[in-house]
Amino acid sequence: MHSSIEADVKKLLDGKSFAELESLHLEIESEMRSGKAKVVEYWVAVLKRILIYKAKVLLIYYKITDLHISNETCLPVWLV
Repeated sequence: MHSSIEADVKKLLDGKSFAELESLHLEIESEMRSGKAKVVEYWVAVLKRILIYKAKVLLIYYKITDLHISNETCLPVWLV
């Protein structure tokens, strides 16, 4: 992907939650199926990036929750 396009895609996806990324993914797929997406190669590349961003969001979530679970000071009293 060209660097200027990469920057646009990064700006589009940065800071989005998993739900927002999923919604955008579904919206783009719908546009592509309907024929409204004019530059299909661009949108395919965006969809691939969305998958990467969703994976990163999940990894961060699981890392944070794992840290809380493994850190006894963060466990609720009834779990200690």
